[in-house]
Order: sequence, then C-alpha cells, then structure tokens
Amino acid sequence: MPAVSIVMPVYFEESGRLLRAIQSVLDQAVDLELHLVADDGLDYSTLLSDARIRHHRTGGVGRGPSAARNLGLSQCRGEWVAFLDSDDYFSAHKLERLIPLARQHGLALDNHQVVFSDGSAAPASMVAADTPSGLQDLDFCLAINNPLWPVFDRRCIGPARFLEDLRFSEDSLFNLSVIAQNNGHAGFLNEALHHYVVRPDSLSRRGPVGDVAEQSYLRILQALNSAPLPQETRRTLCDFYAQRIATNRAFVQWAGQAGNERLSFQTFVIQNEQHSSALAG
Repeated sequence: MPAVSIVMPVYFEESGRLLRAIQSVLDQAVDLELHLVADDGLDYSTLLSDARIRHHRTGGVGRGPSAARNLGLSQCRGEWVAFLDSDDYFSAHKLERLIPLARQHGLALDNHQVVFSDGSAAPASMVAADTPSGLQDLDFCLAINNPLWPVFDRRCIGPARFLEDLRFSEDSLFNLSVIAQNNGHAGFLNEALHHYVVRPDSLSRRGPVGDVAEQSYLRILQALNSAPLPQETRRTLCDFYAQRIATNRAFVQWAGQAGNERLSFQTFVIQNEQHSSALAG
C-alpha cells in the first residue's frame, strides 16, 4: 500500500509542462501513487511508463477540475493525500518534508513560489521569510491570499469533496473547509516547496477580470451558509470570501490602467502586500 496518494487532474495540458509535473511527483523520496485523471477524453498512459501512475478518465470532456479531483480522491489508497495541478510542480523532498508535520497536526502546508510562464519568479514567495514554521491557525491560512496545497491525513478529509459546479477557487473552498474541520489548525513549513505557475491564458489570471471569479465567490457564500461548520467559523469564511470579491473588483480597476494589462492577479496581490508592509513599517 503506498504511503502517499497524489491526485493530478489533466485537461489538454501541454506535454512538456505535464511531464515536468509528473516527474516532480515521481522524484519524491517517498512510497507513492499518482492518480492522473484525464478530463479531456485523452489517453495519457503512453506518455510516461511508471507502475506508480494510475490512469483515470472523468468520462467526459471539460467536466471540470473538481470532478476530476473527486474521482482521483475516491481512488486514493495512501495514508496521506496531496493534490497537484498539471502545470505546477513540486520541489524535491516536498512530501518527505511535510509528512512529519502532517502527522503531528493532521495536515501540513508549505510556502510556495509563484513562477511565470517565461520561467521568471515573483519577487517574493507568498509567505514572508521570517514567518516561523509550526502550528498555524485558520486566520493564518486565510491571510496567505493565494491557493494552498496541503498534505492531508486522508482521515482528516473524511467526506469532504470539491464542489463540482465551481470552476474557480474550488480548491480554496475545499482546503479551507478541511482546515476548518481540523479545529482550524494546520502545520506550516516555511520553505517554498511548491511552484505555482501563472500563465497568461490561465483562469487564475483571467477569471478575476470577468464574472467567473465573482460568480464563483457568490456560489461559495451560498454553499457556506449550509455547510456543517461552527457558526463562528462559517462567519469567518464568509467574511473572507466577501473580501475576495472586493479584492477582485479592485484588480479589475487596476488591470485596466495603462501598463498593467499583462500583469497577473498574483502580481497585484504581491504588490499590495509589499505596499501595506512599507506603510506599516
């Protein structure tokens, strides 16, 4: 039985990026299985031959990343579970470094580095370098203001699943909901072990400019109203997503200014945080 199960949804991914993502998983120094879930009807079994890769299909084309992740999650056999998008990639030893922390706290997350499609990196990782590693709370996770990629104890996930009618921020809702169910606690390792790739054509860049992000956040608020969470936790998460709506509206205005058209949402967030830190200092 593998120790770790990694779920990777695939939707018409460029082969070079996909191979980079897959290889970054296979290079981890732990016993693992990789669930590659095709949501494009394609057969990826000939792309790379490795007994640790298990291939699945959603049975459709474009059913969405949530449906693909849920299918992969249903097949996981490992004690630990992690998710990886097909254009992102792990640093060496990510899983080896996070599992001991997840064993202590039920789940653990690391810092991450934003990488642009030309190979350049954002000027800073998403969590300040002087932030201590160790046990963190839900407020800390909310303040990261970017996707999280925890390693989960599979028992911690329980019946939680990705909301399949969401096409934006579905991973955010899933991760934060599981953290909230874990008494609002997560282990944190301040090492940038996850490379989050931002492409000009990615939804994470385009979504906030249109209706996709706002409609998704409104759907999340609707889902949270009936979620089995303590009232205070529900209120905290609802406040967070209401603020996300405001942040995305601010980004729309910022992106419309001359010189900002090609800059990403992540760049906007980083620049705002650096400006706020300078004012605080």
